[in-house]
Amino acid sequence: MELLKSLIFDWQNAVFSASIVFWLVYLFFVMQSGVSETEVGPDFSHDLDHDIDHDVDHDIDVGHGVIDNVLGFLGVGRCPLSIILLVFGNTWGFIGLCCNGIFSSISFIPAGFYFWPSLFVATILGLFITRYTSLTVAKVLPKQASSAVSLTSLVGKHGEASVQISATGGRAKVRDQHGTLHNIYCRVAEGEKPVHENEEIIVLQYLQAEKVFIVQKKPTLPEVKHR
Repeated sequence: MELLKSLIFDWQNAVFSASIVFWLVYLFFVMQSGVSETEVGPDFSHDLDHDIDHDVDHDIDVGHGVIDNVLGFLGVGRCPLSIILLVFGNTWGFIGLCCNGIFSSISFIPAGFYFWPSLFVATILGLFITRYTSLTVAKVLPKQASSAVSLTSLVGKHGEASVQISATGGRAKVRDQHGTLHNIYCRVAEGEKPVHENEEIIVLQYLQAEKVFIVQKKPTLPEVKHR
């Protein structure tokens, strides 16, 4: 009972305990919903890749390179990102609690001091354990379960607008040839009418330089006849 109270109410332990609880609850809901890791992973991974590419455009190149290197080190692109986060979150929390337990046995070290070494050790070991776990999972998973789907393979696929898509940008949900859902960043071509939320779209092109898809509203039968 005392141990449980310590894990919940001692702030230096609560940080790590919260990480474990969060990712275990996440895993529970994933299993209950029947959504596989490979369905969640590519969607989240694609969002993250795009957000990094676009949000950091105005930052220094060194910072962008560091982020890319860390993501590559963890195996992003070879293993579903949801698995990577799940492994890191639980590993980080477990190692942090173990380190706190070891340091707390040394009576003259206050919690405010040993928390930081625990945080450092948990982060470093968590990164390495997550890396080798993701590399192993990437080898075990079949090719169609990998999140490393070529973005150009989405060209010609149909999907649905998540928000309004204009010439300046938007979002759409598209499934690849394996049935995996991708939440893509996209826009319509200059001069084209915006696509409204929930309208069907077709992917026309992927612009590698801009990391954006060009889409248009999927023509209906009357529209096709009119053309």
